[in-house]
Amino acid sequence: MTTVTHQTKAPATLTAFCHEMGLLMSSVERCLYVDWQRGISIGQAKGEYQLSVVGIGGKRSRTSATG
Repeated sequence: MTTVTHQTKAPATLTAFCHEMGLLMSSVERCLYVDWQRGISIGQAKGEYQLSVVGIGGKRSRTSATG
């Protein structure tokens, strides 16, 4: 299988945004893992995180993602 990659220079504003998103997602992943270790289901934790971090419920996020 052949792999093709493309590299481009991103504007500084995008780089800062991507850095902040990386920090946020890393934090969420760590918190999800801790909750999972405590016995909280991933589905329950995901719903709670969507509300507290993003500020939207699961139903709205599915609607936004599909169209």
